[in-house]
Amino acid sequence: MPGTGRRPAGRYGIHVQAVDPPGAPAGAAHLRLTPSAAHRIVDVYRLARVLRQAWDELGLSTAD
Repeated sequence: MPGTGRRPAGRYGIHVQAVDPPGAPAGAAHLRLTPSAAHRIVDVYRLARVLRQAWDELGLSTAD
C-alpha cells in the first residue's frame, strides 16, 4: 500500500515512513516509526490513537 504512511502525517502531524518492497516482503508494506528520547509516553498513546483512527478510516485490517 504505497503512500498509506503519508496520510497520518498530513492530517495529524506525525511522520510515518512507508516501507515498500524490497524493504518489506513482496505483496506487503510496512510503516517505519522512529521514536526518540524527546517523545513522551503521551506521544506514544497519541500515535496509537491516530493509527487506529487512520486504519478505521482506510478500512485496513490489523495483525492479530
